[in-house]
Amino acid sequence: MADLLAAALRAGATTDRALKVVAEAVGGPLGDRLGAVGAALAMGAPPEEAWQPLHDLPNAAALARAGIRSAESGAALADTAASVADRLRGEADAAAEAAARRRPES
Repeated sequence: MADLLAAALRAGATTDRALKVVAEAVGGPLGDRLGAVGAALAMGAPPEEAWQPLHDLPNAAALARAGIRSAESGAALADTAASVADRLRGEADAAAEAAARRRPES
């Protein structure tokens, strides 16, 4: 999801439009929340308020924090979203390796 957002932003989409595109691609409850963030940003909601729907999702909370920082500082969100995606992939890989080590041998 963060990779898709980074790609859409790098392709020139505004943050609200990129979130809407990613929301459509992801679908489901996460897509609904991403779409809500995009809609709130498009209507001019303050960043902290707009990104609120993602704060209680462990993998999306980091993206929400990055979105708020980006809006406040003017820093590009695309690079930060890509970094978040890299970190989440690393955490998932580490968790999978740990689970594989805990699994008893057959």
